Amino acid sequence: MREIVDIFKDESYRGTGIKTVSANTIVTIVLSAISVIAGIFIVANWGSITAKIAIWMADFISSGLIVLIVVGIVIYYWTKFKWKLRSRFWNW
Repeated sequence: MREIVDIFKDESYRGTGIKTVSANTIVTIVLSAISVIAGIFIVANWGSITAKIAIWMADFISSGLIVLIVVGIVIYYWTKFKWKLRSRFWNW
């Protein structure tokens, strides 16, 4: 008979004499520590981070990439509209 595995059960990779810590607990503690460190870094360097974002956005807007994206979207919808008109013409 097939064994039913509970994926949410607590797993322990240590022996019985040592305090048992599950893998889920270890991952939660590590990711929480990384989040706290990243939060402190962002708060401490808020001015430089927002300045870098502003410079990147200004470069992005002035690069002309937005114009290319808009032109591409207009061409896509125009050809889609033309194709619908052509298929409707022959089907009526």
